[in-house]
Amino acid sequence: MVQTPTKPLTLDEFLKIPETKPASEFIEGKIIQKSMPQGKHSTCLAYGTQMGWLIDPEEKLVFVYFADQRIILFELEKDCLPVPSFADSFNLTVGQLFSWLTE
Repeated sequence: MVQTPTKPLTLDEFLKIPETKPASEFIEGKIIQKSMPQGKHSTCLAYGTQMGWLIDPEEKLVFVYFADQRIILFELEKDCLPVPSFADSFNLTVGQLFSWLTE
């Protein structure tokens, strides 16, 4: 069987393609469908991390995972996101975070 090589996609061409679910990513001229996140992505918390943020830009939600296994959802623009103790002086609201992502 003869296979015809496909021309790599440019980044501009990729960016013009409508979003898919699950999302796709552009790697070395190819479109790769992202795998759906599984619970294993939160295992970094088992190794001394104080917290982690899971940011959903489509729904404008932030899930904050704490080391004690609590998960808190932040969705209001004025909600101040918690930060690890080493960054106590850093203040960031949900609205500010998503404004950065749309710039």
